[in-house]
Amino acid sequence: MRTKSFQLLNHTIIVKDYPIAPDADVYGIADYKDNEIRLYTDGVNPSVIDHTFHHELVHFLFHYAGRDDLAEDETLVDTIGGLLAQYEQTKQ
Repeated sequence: MRTKSFQLLNHTIIVKDYPIAPDADVYGIADYKDNEIRLYTDGVNPSVIDHTFHHELVHFLFHYAGRDDLAEDETLVDTIGGLLAQYEQTKQ
């Protein structure tokens, strides 16, 4: 299991890879209470894992910006997460 971390407003967010998801349709979770992003990676395409990381990151960005109303909008979060993932993958 790989562990990474980053800072948001002086909070350390831990990113952990887990092999098995608790639900077959879940690839990641943003856990605000534990400041942890969990990525479920077993048999998952690396591009899906990357998109999922950015999706969960956007949840945290909105949460720490005081906009939990936006953090709960899964369509918005997924769209911005996908845009961030594409930016990271294609920047030159």
